[in-house]
Amino acid sequence: MHWQKASGITFAAATPFYVGEVETGVALHRYSAVRRETPSFDALFTFAGWGVGYTAPRAFSWYAGMRTGIYHMLFEEEVGDEEEKEFSLALVSRIDLHLSQTVRLFVEGHMMRTYTLPRLDTAGLTGGIGLRFRNPDWLRAILK
Repeated sequence: MHWQKASGITFAAATPFYVGEVETGVALHRYSAVRRETPSFDALFTFAGWGVGYTAPRAFSWYAGMRTGIYHMLFEEEVGDEEEKEFSLALVSRIDLHLSQTVRLFVEGHMMRTYTLPRLDTAGLTGGIGLRFRNPDWLRAILK
């Protein structure tokens, strides 16, 4: 093992689209080096995704999907080789607790593969607050 994943932050926006939901977003991750000869780095994952959900009667829903995008890694102390951009795929699963029509708490897990050499396989668990709102009419017209 070369790195230890630290905390990060994710912002995503999703909308219903025919069957399921489409989403786009960005996630920022920090990796600390485990070995001296390996540099630490920050990574920015810009992604688009698709998934399907199921809402249980009452206040819970479940979502499963995939995300694809570019994993942009910014290394520390690597003169001439400070950054690398690679293709990534992630599987995502999320459980939502609906507090109201617009506010929900969620727990989300993901497994991601970044196609570096060697492959960078990561997994993570995220929790947070989700907000739902009605799309503006002009955006709904474009999506239809």
